[in-house]
Amino acid sequence: LRDGAWVLCALLVCFADGASDLWLAAHYYVRGQRWWFGLTLLFVLLPSLVVQLLSFRWFVYDFAAAAATKDSAGATKDSGRGPRGCCRLCVWLLQGLIHLLQLGQVWRYLRTLYLGLQSRWQTERRQRHFYWRMMFESADISMLRLLETFLKSAPQLVLQLSIMVQQNSVEPLQGLSASASLLSLAWMIASYQKVLRDSREDKMPMSYKGAVVQILWHLFTIAARAIAFALFASVFQLYFGIFIVTHWCIMTFWIIQGETDFCMSKWEEIIYNMVVGIIYIFCWFNVKEGRSRYRMGIYYVITLSENAALTVLWFLYYDRETTSDFDALILVCAVSSSFALGIFFMFIYYCLLHPNGPMFGPPSGGCIFQEAPAPGPPADAVRPRAPAPPPARPARTEGPVIRIDLPRKKYPAWDAHFIDRRLRKTILALEYAAPSTPRLQYRTPGAAQELLEYETTV
Repeated sequence: LRDGAWVLCALLVCFADGASDLWLAAHYYVRGQRWWFGLTLLFVLLPSLVVQLLSFRWFVYDFAAAAATKDSAGATKDSGRGPRGCCRLCVWLLQGLIHLLQLGQVWRYLRTLYLGLQSRWQTERRQRHFYWRMMFESADISMLRLLETFLKSAPQLVLQLSIMVQQNSVEPLQGLSASASLLSLAWMIASYQKVLRDSREDKMPMSYKGAVVQILWHLFTIAARAIAFALFASVFQLYFGIFIVTHWCIMTFWIIQGETDFCMSKWEEIIYNMVVGIIYIFCWFNVKEGRSRYRMGIYYVITLSENAALTVLWFLYYDRETTSDFDALILVCAVSSSFALGIFFMFIYYCLLHPNGPMFGPPSGGCIFQEAPAPGPPADAVRPRAPAPPPARPARTEGPVIRIDLPRKKYPAWDAHFIDRRLRKTILALEYAAPSTPRLQYRTPGAAQELLEYETTV
């Protein structure tokens, strides 16, 4: 029930973000404010087109792989070719129309909800069948929405706040659009981290309390950052652009120096680091395993210094004719208090609600594996979510084993079978054809080569 409610809330946030921006753009157009109309619409359509193209590209690969799998499992060569061909054409047309209408993410959210319900209601073997698809779909929508929010919602938030500061007034639609953009940013950061942890059985899952507190953490820190940006941009437009580009270059170089391990190729990794550099303009985003609190501390010291400098420069040069000293003081206090609240919720999360236990004091037992490195449990194991889990079933020894001849990526990276769609194709094909659930086995240091026997090498 909570999982379904979480997906529905994510869908509502997605709807509210897009609808409020379009409504505000139409409002600017009716009032003859063509410049604001053009910028608002640009920050809606351009990121949406990029994300829809990526989503449709993933659909093309996945649907072609699924069709090939079902064809290979067919009983005869010609049985059902006509009906299947007609159905596939309808699916192609439907998906093309959905993505043309910029509703690809909405469809993926609804499909995730359907697959999640089926994974609970079906028989055990069918549960595994739907569970794999639900996790893959959840990973896809998390990555797509994270990209969309920082390409669309983040600049939209700064734009609308800048307009409010210049006009020295807040219209209801402007406040609604800015609030929806801010909530979308904070929600997607927390949702992405939750889905990532849920996908890895070597990590403890994030509770919903922890996710809500993480939303509040990012909500207030991003709000402080966006207000500081808007204040500075309302007076120093050119210098604001220079500042953003410089900050992005420094953050991207810092991320690259950290040697992240997210993608399957070097150039994809560089593009990923550049995208994370955009995220670092607004908030913290962990991309490397280890004691991230030190890197996070450095980041927030830099962010606090930048927020203070931008706000002070605006306070020294703002237009006294349109903004009173009292209003200016309120805005300065809003930046500082919002950032302080965000840091407060960050400490609440790490001290009380972090999945690995409190940041201070002894680590909680069972949260971090203490044994020597060894092949972990199968990647398809479902962690029980009920308060009183049923007795564990004995480990399965039958069925195919997919040996992935790659070292397992370290958290916070996704496992290779979530990123590489060829591995997805293999897993889903064996899941569809095999009488038992396939198991995954990544390459471990010092593993014997004779394990290749009775294994499928990918």
